[in-house]
Amino acid sequence: LPSLLRPSKGCYNLIDYEKAYCPEADGKNNIFDLRGVDRRKGCVIIIRPDQYVSHIVPIDGHHIITSFFDRFMLERS
Repeated sequence: LPSLLRPSKGCYNLIDYEKAYCPEADGKNNIFDLRGVDRRKGCVIIIRPDQYVSHIVPIDGHHIITSFFDRFMLERS
């Protein structure tokens, strides 16, 4: 995998190969099709501080991102 897809983490800069994502080679469960992501446009991945992937949305899914965060974030007053 390219180094971009193998980020190091922690104080020892270890690479967690279980965190690398790519489409399945068999094509049966294509992650792009399952998530409605256009391969040419890209996507936005919302990741929690503990590195859990919370949501994957199309790059132009602003309303999806807004509704995702509206569920638990409070407006600053």
